[in-house]
Amino acid sequence: MDQDSTESGYPMNAMGQLRFGDPCNTCNNFDLYSFNKDPYGLRGYKFCNVELAASRGCTFCSLLVGAFKAKLRASPRRLTPNWEQSWWIHLSLGVNSGPPPQDIESCGSGLGIHTMKAALAPEDVNEFHGPKLPHGTYPLLEFHVAADPNSQAARSGDIRGRYIGGNVQSEDSVNMMKNWLKICLAHPKCCRTMSGKRVIDAQKAPLPTRCVEVGDRGFWLTETSSKLGKYLTISHRWTLATAHYSTTVANINRRKRKDSTWWRRLPKVFLDVLELARRLDVRYVWIDSLCIIQRGDEGADWQREATKMAGYYQYSLFTVAATSATEELGLFPPRISNTPRIARLPYSDKDGCRHGHFYIYSYNWEVDKQYISFIQDSELLSRGWVFQEWLLSRRIVYFTPAGIFWECAEQRPHNDRGEVSQTRSSDDKLADNQPAVKQSFSLDDTGIDPVWYRIIAAYSALSLTKPETDRVVALSGISKEFKTALMRKGLRRNNIASTVRSGLEFVSGLWLPDLHHGLLWECQFSGSKVQRIPGFPSWSWTSVLCAVEWDERQKPRSWASKLHAVLLDGERKSRVKPEAELIALGTSEGGTFSMELLRNSTEDLIYSPPKLFDIDNCFVSLHMRAKIMQVLVRGRLHNVLDAEIISATSGHHKKSNKSAWRAVSSTLRPTEISGWASIEDIDYQVDSLFEGGREMCVLHISTAPRVPGGYGLGYLTLWHRVFNVLFVRETHGRRYERLGVGRIFGKEFEKQLHGTTACDVELF
Repeated sequence: MDQDSTESGYPMNAMGQLRFGDPCNTCNNFDLYSFNKDPYGLRGYKFCNVELAASRGCTFCSLLVGAFKAKLRASPRRLTPNWEQSWWIHLSLGVNSGPPPQDIESCGSGLGIHTMKAALAPEDVNEFHGPKLPHGTYPLLEFHVAADPNSQAARSGDIRGRYIGGNVQSEDSVNMMKNWLKICLAHPKCCRTMSGKRVIDAQKAPLPTRCVEVGDRGFWLTETSSKLGKYLTISHRWTLATAHYSTTVANINRRKRKDSTWWRRLPKVFLDVLELARRLDVRYVWIDSLCIIQRGDEGADWQREATKMAGYYQYSLFTVAATSATEELGLFPPRISNTPRIARLPYSDKDGCRHGHFYIYSYNWEVDKQYISFIQDSELLSRGWVFQEWLLSRRIVYFTPAGIFWECAEQRPHNDRGEVSQTRSSDDKLADNQPAVKQSFSLDDTGIDPVWYRIIAAYSALSLTKPETDRVVALSGISKEFKTALMRKGLRRNNIASTVRSGLEFVSGLWLPDLHHGLLWECQFSGSKVQRIPGFPSWSWTSVLCAVEWDERQKPRSWASKLHAVLLDGERKSRVKPEAELIALGTSEGGTFSMELLRNSTEDLIYSPPKLFDIDNCFVSLHMRAKIMQVLVRGRLHNVLDAEIISATSGHHKKSNKSAWRAVSSTLRPTEISGWASIEDIDYQVDSLFEGGREMCVLHISTAPRVPGGYGLGYLTLWHRVFNVLFVRETHGRRYERLGVGRIFGKEFEKQLHGTTACDVELF
């Protein structure tokens, strides 16, 4: 069927108005239940016959032939001679075993079909490969299968798919969101806070202090702090209009009146969200600029509410992320022209009786690009405060030019056609400073520690209007959830004595239990000089206004080194060994807090930790006992091969930008490269400073005892030691500030460190 390109989409209730070509004889006798008769669940049709039927006007045959030829043009591949005469189209059906769509009250068990796959392959392909065709071996297509609401195909449960068309404000779209919500509320992770400690009943959640109440004919502010219910939240960019229409001491009482019409002048995006809540039967909406007093009380209300905002997003029914909103068009942007081609096939029940039709339409293979373009790369998700809202929200709905996207804590993002974005959630994605999908930030017991560094890698690349005050505060809600997760992990291991060292000590963006790894952050240079943020200690990532990252935990990489490690109890011995001993913490008030108190902490201290370690507090210095020595720092490692060799020899795993790395040598062997340095301090960005080498101080933080490459460095073993160091500058009297990070290795440095005595230093 050829559709008019100006149409924005066809809602299911308009399907009957479309004109479909007469089906060929084969399509007219199409039977979903016939797939069960084949041992592999496949049905095959000779391509040349399908092509002939397409030329005669059969809609479904035309859809298949056109899709395969388009795929072959886009991805040319070698096919056997005269393949059009000898190859077949093999069809198989995809089943959805989840709950039925929201649009019908009762649904039979049925076949549960929602997709159809088509493979272009030889006739006997299933004899060699069975029911699952090898991915990439043959051209493979996927189609959606849909039925009209309340049609026999839908009510029987045979067809689970729906096509809502291009109108994101239609009743079909609202029903789809209700169905998404019903499914998501059954997800274990989506019904708990990010830490996993508290169960969330989003239908009866504690309401925020104030909400906008949704009435039949208007909206008003209401005090809701002592009530339970369901509510929506919105994540949006602040504009001049946001500030102009915000709640103040002067207008709050008027906004609480039910007969007031103040809401008519609100930005359109707010009105759209309020109307959406009404259509979803949600009584309350929390909008920060409306529900928190913004002016007239010297910030008192904001101070009280700021600590609660993280909870508001976690406990809401879902968050509406206004990634594509504008002041003129509001929440719903114009739909791009991506209407699929639709074919109609007759529906026959299990007894062979015909009852109307169902529909087939093409899969949108641009879903990944659309998710990245309209959501990940949106201006909204480039903001630091929004990152916390995004991560803490259990469910998020995005209205984009490509349609509606839904994302939750348990599943990957998918759009209103049910197409799932396969955007990677690995560190490779984060290396591009892109927020990954929510699923990659799950705080499960097996990987709590790495998640924190993935969070900071993503968050540090984002923008803040006031970084000098918000760098840590804008992450405070996530930090508290992370601390709770660490506490749960420690308590479940019945290790009360170490509980206080499992998450209570949060110091300027780092966790004391993992301080020796946390100190080894590296700036990701983007060509501009790194700006320092006043008031933050140089040893913390919070002190620099740029993206930072940490290397992966050091571990054996080659099979030989892994075998060697196993034979010599390497799992235990290969762990990075902390070297610098933390003695005390220097507070912003000029005092110190001894680590001896933590080591000898009582149960009272464990369950009632000192407010000294509150998330918002800032420690200014680390009192450490560590080894300090001189090394020679030289020019940049411009040669990519040199940089990769040094990276591998030092046990560095991250495939990150190494353009800022400088060669490091021992002062006794100035021509021999024995490490690398990444210097972020602005005073050391001029290359001429390092011509001929420049002596710099390094602070020994930790040692990786078993890194592959020992033979190449003259050792008699497969492995060698690598020393993780901070490059520092002495200001006065054993007080040092951080300049950068790096790794050194080799026999000369090993001897030098062995002959160096640890001393007490203060890193600030």
